[in-house]
Amino acid sequence: MFDGLRNEAQETSGFDEGQIEFFPDEKNAVPSRKRSSGKILGLTAQQRFLLAFMLMMAVCVMGAMLMIFTGKFVF
Repeated sequence: MFDGLRNEAQETSGFDEGQIEFFPDEKNAVPSRKRSSGKILGLTAQQRFLLAFMLMMAVCVMGAMLMIFTGKFVF
């Protein structure tokens, strides 16, 4: 079964060079997805910052109100 295996390995490179395509045709290539220019949820960087800041302020105000109502925070 393995007779002459070493000789065959030295004679051939181990693969068929005709089957390998390093640069596939553009017709067969899968198109890559292009990301939009840094927009998440359709917002610009300034709009995302403002939204995050407003959300942080709302959480802080509601937390302070909860602490005042429960008596954990006293003036």
